[in-house]
Amino acid sequence: METLEKMPFKNEKYLFEKLEETASVEAMTEEDRERYEASLKAYRDYYACLEYREEKGRREGFSEGRQEGEIEERAKIARAMKSKGFSAEEIAGITGLPIEEARQL
Repeated sequence: METLEKMPFKNEKYLFEKLEETASVEAMTEEDRERYEASLKAYRDYYACLEYREEKGRREGFSEGRQEGEIEERAKIARAMKSKGFSAEEIAGITGLPIEEARQL
């Protein structure tokens, strides 16, 4: 009880809600408990799928952003090389840009 008195109200509320939920589950019939457990599993699976998609989207977005940044950096270097008098062939060879792109600078 001493620990409970030291808990912030938010944690106390959560604890009592969890106790109430547990007690109500224990009072269910076997059939109702199975339905409840199945429903809870479906909810957790759904939530896990959402988290997975969010993380996957974040990784893909990071990867795409990185690729775009690398392309922009190569173009920036190529423009600097062009301004220093490098040929399109030299620019393409050093930066990895296609020769046609290097000629269009």
